[in-house]
Amino acid sequence: MRQHIALGSSLVLAATLVVQTISPSQQQPLPSGPLTYGLIAATFAADGTFTLGDGGWPNFAGTWKAAEGVAEFALTSPPNGCAEPGRFRYHVEGRQVRFELIADACMERRMMLVDSVWLPEGETPVSPSRRIVRTGPVTVPELAPASAAEHS
Repeated sequence: MRQHIALGSSLVLAATLVVQTISPSQQQPLPSGPLTYGLIAATFAADGTFTLGDGGWPNFAGTWKAAEGVAEFALTSPPNGCAEPGRFRYHVEGRQVRFELIADACMERRMMLVDSVWLPEGETPVSPSRRIVRTGPVTVPELAPASAAEHS
């Protein structure tokens, strides 16, 4: 009987630890250091301010807040169409940050953030290795022998 109680207690404890481990409330915060996506740079400072832009894109500055994997970005001096904050789901994977659109009326901000993968400044993206495999015939087919041209 004691073995069953101990086993049951262990299972409950293990299940609780698993649920706590994958809880969305433990979402990793956005990194506060400079990040880049191509020529675009962004900084999501720990004080709740951000900058975004460069490389021919508009430069944005404003405030941000995040909870449970959702970040909201409000601009300090918004251009037309950018008065409302943009909302994005974010994923921190190692040193990378990826954004997915929830809602944003600001086309420029959307274009810079949606489906982008941001890396720490100076770090280059790792391209997956490629392996080229020939899928054609194993042997080259033989051609018919050349014949003399007919003259009419």
